[in-house]
Amino acid sequence: MEPGTIKLQRPKDWGWLFLFEFVGTAIFLLGINFSNGSPVVVGFSLFIAIIIAGRVGGGHYNGSVTVSIYIIEQKWKKNLPIMVLIIIADILGAYTGILLAMALQ
Repeated sequence: MEPGTIKLQRPKDWGWLFLFEFVGTAIFLLGINFSNGSPVVVGFSLFIAIIIAGRVGGGHYNGSVTVSIYIIEQKWKKNLPIMVLIIIADILGAYTGILLAMALQ
C-alpha cells in the first residue's frame, strides 16, 4: 500500500474499496482451490488479483498483512474504519471464493 492515509471522499468510494478487495480475495482463493498444489497457479492468481484490485486497496488480501502495514506506517489510528472494512471484505471474499470453488468442482 502506498504510504499515507487513504482518503475516501464519498460513500461511493467506500463501496468501491469494499468491492475491489472482495473480488480480489475471491479470485485469489479461487485460484488456490483450483491450483492442485501448483505454486505457479497460486502465484498467477495472486498476480491477477493484485492487478485487478491492488491499486485501490493495496492488494493485501490478508487481514494480518493489512494490520501490519497500517501499524508499520503508523497511520492505523486515522485509517481504522478503512482497515476494518478491508478485513471484512477479505473475509467475505475468501468465503465467496471457497464457495465458488466448491460449486464449480
